[in-house]
Amino acid sequence: MNTNILFKFLFFSFLFIFTFSYEARSAHLIGADMTFECVGKGLYRVTLQVYRDCAGPGAVFDSQAGGLPGRISVFSEDGNNLYRMIDLQAPTVERIEVAPSDPCQIVPSNLCVERGEYIFFVDLPVDDESYFLVYQRCCRNNTINNIFSPESTGATYFVEITPAAQSLCMDSPTFDDFPPVLICNNLPFEFDHSASDNTEGTQLIYSFYTPFVGGGLGGAFPGSPPGAAFGPNGVAPQPATRPPYDEVTFVPPLYSENTPIAGDPSVSIRSSTGLISGRPNIQGQFVVGVQVEQFFNGQLITTIRRDFQFNVSTCESFVEAAIRADEIRDDGLYVINLCGETEVGLVDESVVRQGGQIEGYEWRVFLEEDTLVRTGFNPSFELPEIGKYQGTMVVNPNADLCSDTVNFVINVFPFVEANFNFEYDTCKAGPVEFFDLSLTGGSELVEWEWLFGEEVIGTAGDIQHEFENSGLHEVQLRIQDENGCEDELVREVSYFPIPETIVVEPQKFVGCAPEDITFTNLTDYLDEDYIIRWDFGDGNESDEISPVHSFQDPGIYDIHIEITSPFGCFTERRFPGFIEMLEAPEAGFGITPEVLNSFNREVQVQDESTGAIGWQYNFNDETQLFDSNPFYQFRDTGTVFIEQIVFKDNGCTDTLKRLIDIEPIGTFYLPNAFTPNGDGLNDEYRGVGVTDFIKDFSMRIYSRWGDLVFETDSPREGWNGRKFNSGGDLPAGVYVCIVEYSGARGERKVLKEFATLIR
Repeated sequence: MNTNILFKFLFFSFLFIFTFSYEARSAHLIGADMTFECVGKGLYRVTLQVYRDCAGPGAVFDSQAGGLPGRISVFSEDGNNLYRMIDLQAPTVERIEVAPSDPCQIVPSNLCVERGEYIFFVDLPVDDESYFLVYQRCCRNNTINNIFSPESTGATYFVEITPAAQSLCMDSPTFDDFPPVLICNNLPFEFDHSASDNTEGTQLIYSFYTPFVGGGLGGAFPGSPPGAAFGPNGVAPQPATRPPYDEVTFVPPLYSENTPIAGDPSVSIRSSTGLISGRPNIQGQFVVGVQVEQFFNGQLITTIRRDFQFNVSTCESFVEAAIRADEIRDDGLYVINLCGETEVGLVDESVVRQGGQIEGYEWRVFLEEDTLVRTGFNPSFELPEIGKYQGTMVVNPNADLCSDTVNFVINVFPFVEANFNFEYDTCKAGPVEFFDLSLTGGSELVEWEWLFGEEVIGTAGDIQHEFENSGLHEVQLRIQDENGCEDELVREVSYFPIPETIVVEPQKFVGCAPEDITFTNLTDYLDEDYIIRWDFGDGNESDEISPVHSFQDPGIYDIHIEITSPFGCFTERRFPGFIEMLEAPEAGFGITPEVLNSFNREVQVQDESTGAIGWQYNFNDETQLFDSNPFYQFRDTGTVFIEQIVFKDNGCTDTLKRLIDIEPIGTFYLPNAFTPNGDGLNDEYRGVGVTDFIKDFSMRIYSRWGDLVFETDSPREGWNGRKFNSGGDLPAGVYVCIVEYSGARGERKVLKEFATLIR
């Protein structure tokens, strides 16, 4: 983008929003300056210009309706004498229009700066000492970056009328222009901060100065004591504190009196002209002091000062020209690199923001004796040869629309071509030789990278690499020449060597038939691409890398394995007497009785094994017995097991495990009569039986007319012949008893009986 701009500022894409009202620290001041005009011996017309941020709810100007009264204090040079206080009338308020010099720049809608101008007259006798006219006010915006504690730091604005100015009745200089409220981050800027006076032969010298402190937070909050706002530490000291005045404290090391705004180059002021220039590189808000010293015949007459807040932020335009490039330099130059090609396709990446539009382009590429011109959207240019070509692209050329320009350079470099070859003995494991065959069109290669998976080897020329595993391996070579041109090549290396040694685990095995044996193949490089053949010596084969084979019969077996690589390379190995399978006993047993229940939990085991010389029985993990035909009574009902382990004299064993169901049985019987006469014999009607396994029990007794006279859910509770066991005696006779319950395994039982009550 064209950045050779004088008095041209791209403005904020956003505005700092200040939320402090008068009651909340009254942050609103962004600067002021004071000048005077001598209208007669000892009579001066004084102008005080105060600038405020009107975007937020800060305090209004002093002496305005709803604001504090404003006063000017007049002091002697040494500050010992307060000559008078001047009441300020309501100022003339003017909204500063922030209109960019370039109509294509975006101005935030919420940007607001007001200037309040106070004009008053003061009659001061000509004296051999200076007069100080002083105005103090708090506070500055709390978001200022370059001074400490801005939210509680007020300002002192004053002008000194020197004895020389009094005797000569000379006017002070006045600043010509209002300073820019906004300047662009990372873009050069210039502002003519010059001043003028109406006296021939004067000389004006410009410099930065450190602004002065004045006023504080006293009286800024509800409940402050009466008059606190006008005290020495109040928001508007009246009278002002006496000179001399303290200075604000800049935040080191970036900020100081001479570098109030950080930049590269730093923001500076030219002493002879007042031109402020630089390139800010930090966004934020910054207090800047500019002073003008007026000399006449070599004598200092007057110094005027302007204390002002500058805002630095990112800037935007309605249309911003841009193209696709390999690099964008700090000076805004777009760099496009071609390697081995002479045709370039340029791609527009311009930005159009709301309110902007693009209706055309003009592309120019400058040859030695010609200029190539295109007007399309994304044009192509055929360049004659290797070299460097300057160019420009203009958005909206010669149109009554916002326009912008980018400068670019096209570097046409010689070609680079990555290439390599490799070789190795396909029937032998070992390193693979790689040979670099890369080419260039005249440049010099400066960087090589060989990539073997995640392993990167940065070296030139021929190399060796040994793969840990067989298979298809992608190998990549990347090269780069002195111009930064790059190329890469990926080739697939088929690496399927025959291993030197076949390794199988177990090394030797003795077992008991029948048994499953796992053969773990530990041989290097093998995968599914190899042809494997196992011969287990019992007439069976396998083509798996690590098979599992079941040997059914006793005997000694030779194992043979053959391996063929995808390239047809062959190796084999025989393992004589590798597996020995011994004859094992066969477990077997029966039990008597076959059916067990809670009344009979004892069992006798009858050994039915063959070839055994020893026995071990495990009865439901309750006990272990070593007789061949043991007896055992189980402790509980339910599913239990008996496990038999038999032993042979060659160490082989066999195991058999049987599950047995011991059925839990519950019983319940009802009598047919009872005599509730209190003699302790048959006084209650109750059932008897084994009730440990009975669940969901219910017993109900009815009279012959169907009336319920007793019920219970406990098999251990009986009926005493009274209604529900608590009423009066019921008459003798026949009653009906119904009992329902569930057995241990959920089966439902129903009993009915006539219960004869005898008295």
